[in-house]
Amino acid sequence: MNKTAWACAMALATLGTLDAHAQVYGELGYTSASVWYELFDSKTEFSQKALRGVVGYELTPNLAVEGQATFGVGNNSMKDDGQTVPDTKARLDSVFGVYVKPKTKLGDKVEVFGRVGNSRNRISTTEAGVGTTYSDTAVSLGAGLSYALTPAASLNIDYMQSLQTDLTRSSGLTIGVGYKF
Repeated sequence: MNKTAWACAMALATLGTLDAHAQVYGELGYTSASVWYELFDSKTEFSQKALRGVVGYELTPNLAVEGQATFGVGNNSMKDDGQTVPDTKARLDSVFGVYVKPKTKLGDKVEVFGRVGNSRNRISTTEAGVGTTYSDTAVSLGAGLSYALTPAASLNIDYMQSLQTDLTRSSGLTIGVGYKF
């Protein structure tokens, strides 16, 4: 069998395996995030509450791909080098990410997983009535666990960190619910 025929046979076998295990799922969660960024040699930070949605596709029982969208709720006061800055507000407007999610079951109900991918953070600040927006894209990592309530519904908890450039960085703990379609 030549190499092309062998590659085609392997691709068809893989697609057959993927199709047998493929499943779409969604998650909604509440995130408590911390955001840091550096501007003009000062380190600014703030905390943010956010809502996160995930849409995923299981390729195999141990691997999925996901898209995430996170949106900040409310404005927050900023701290510059540890000191609260008066008349300033900050907000994590959004985080959009695409991830690979390796996972494994620990019994019938518990699943542990990791996430590796790329995300884009958008941060808005207002100082003395002047608004500024910052955006940054880089690698994101995370880990968590899921507890199956039913074969379709689950409770989830995870920690994610965006490893942005030296200018921005964010991390967050999310608690949510998931549903397999």
